[in-house]
Amino acid sequence: MKVSPKALIGLVVVVIAAFVGAGYVWYKQNAGGPDLDGRWKLQAGTEGCFTTVRFAPNPLSKGGGVSLEATNDRLVQMYYGTYTKKTNKITVLLNNPEAPHFAMTAESQEDALKLAYPWEGKDYACTYVEQQ
Repeated sequence: MKVSPKALIGLVVVVIAAFVGAGYVWYKQNAGGPDLDGRWKLQAGTEGCFTTVRFAPNPLSKGGGVSLEATNDRLVQMYYGTYTKKTNKITVLLNNPEAPHFAMTAESQEDALKLAYPWEGKDYACTYVEQQ
């Protein structure tokens, strides 16, 4: 079976266009704002900040999974849910245990992640460093 040169060129153009299109979609989904991926430990902030924040991005969406850890004396409360991100605005939806959704503002500063968010009627501004 012989393949014509025009058909081969057409196939190559289609494959290249598919890669360019997939790259563009990936770029648009991940464009803007700080990189949230990882586990972040509280470095500075007021009492009541989450002690640990973990973002697990989903490459097929504009968000992913999130877990938050709140420590009060010796009691540790974990929250699990999902988040969506648009530039530096993050919307968090907690479903285990259920809690009202809330918005975070993220800012990257050298090796730190600054998060500002309302939680249980108070506003917090907290700085986190990536936990190894």
